[in-house]
Parts: sequence; C-alpha cells; structure tokens
Amino acid sequence: YVIYTSGSTGKPKGVMVEQRHLVNSIQARNNYYRDNQAKFLLLTSFAFDSSVAGIFGSLSAGGELYISHSANDLQELSMLIRQHGISHLLCVPTLYMALLEYSNDTLHTLNTVIVAGESSNANLIQQHENKTHQARLFNEYGPTEGTVWSSVYEYQRIDDLIDNIGQPIANTRIYILDAQHQPLPPGIPGELCIAG
Repeated sequence: YVIYTSGSTGKPKGVMVEQRHLVNSIQARNNYYRDNQAKFLLLTSFAFDSSVAGIFGSLSAGGELYISHSANDLQELSMLIRQHGISHLLCVPTLYMALLEYSNDTLHTLNTVIVAGESSNANLIQQHENKTHQARLFNEYGPTEGTVWSSVYEYQRIDDLIDNIGQPIANTRIYILDAQHQPLPPGIPGELCIAG
C-alpha cells in the first residue's frame, strides 16, 4: 500500500509499504503487547500510518475496533471510552494530555496507552499515573518507512527518560552512526539508522 507522510520536510510524499513489512509490524505488535480481545479506539485518520497499527493490530488479535467521528471532540472520546470499555489507545502525546485533563473518571477501563509522533513530558506521565492507575504507558518510535513503529519503550515511573525510544521491535535493528556511517558508542549523538 502507499501512505503519505510529510516526514522532516513538511512536504507530502508517498511511501510504499510492502505487505511483508506490514505482516512483520503486526506480528511484532501482537507478540509484544499480547493483548487478545482488546477494545481499541482508533483516533487517527485512515491516511495516517498509525491507523494501520490500530486497524490490523487489534483485528488480527481478535480485538474490537471502535472508530471516533472526531478525534478532537474530547467529550465524544470520553463517552466512547466509558460506554464501550475501551482498553487501548494510540495517539500523539498532545491529544492524550488533553484527554487526561478533560476526563475525570472515564479512563479507568484503559490498560494500554501508546503515545507516538511527538515528544512526551513529565507532566503527561504524572497525569497518566494519576488518572488511569493500572494502565501501562508506552512510547513508540518509527518513521512511516518503518511501517508505523521501529522501537518501543514502556514508562515505568515518572523519572524515566521522557524521550526514550526504547528497544527495537522484532526483526529490526537500530544504529547510531557518525557522518562516515560508522557505529558510535552509547551516549554519543549521531544519525539514527533503522534496518530490518
């Protein structure tokens, strides 16, 4: 399939994703999260690459997929979460923070929340802990070319590294390289390269 991304340039470009890469991404997702019978609320447009994770990830694991009419309507989102007992969300941290600030007691059914696409902050992690109690919070990283995600990190406590991209998913390798494409030691800045 072809899906569009603006990437780092801000100009839309079509990215062709092969079926085998989609299969690997979904298998890695289902093996990592092991969430059978999840109730996933899709918060992104079908044109955005993370929709692939929600659609194929939840349905291939035997879960239920719920689609919001407007991801910007916090009242509707809260109502859908409460009414259907939504257990899983994947969204940008900004939207999740807005939902946390808006919702008082409607998020207790959540058990897996995935943020991706932009930086998180300590306030988001604190609000997550305060409002959801038992829900696990993950940060996923990956360009569209990597079929939605290339790495994942589970926040364990508020003092975790905020922008930690975690470990590579199955069948994926991540390298930090210098300008000559040579591997750098841990802690040294360089170019992030993804293979697999």
